Amino acid sequence: MGREMRWFSGEDVLVREFDGFCLNVRARTEEALERLRDAVPGDWLVG
Repeated sequence: MGREMRWFSGEDVLVREFDGFCLNVRARTEEALERLRDAVPGDWLVG
């Protein structure tokens, strides 16, 4: 308990922010994922 989760959606992407430090991303296309990576700076792990 006490964990905070927020959801965001954009053009062909769905993003979940978990406790303010972790993002989970689902994208319909590679292009949509690349657009998100370009828009949100940081180190991205692919898993």
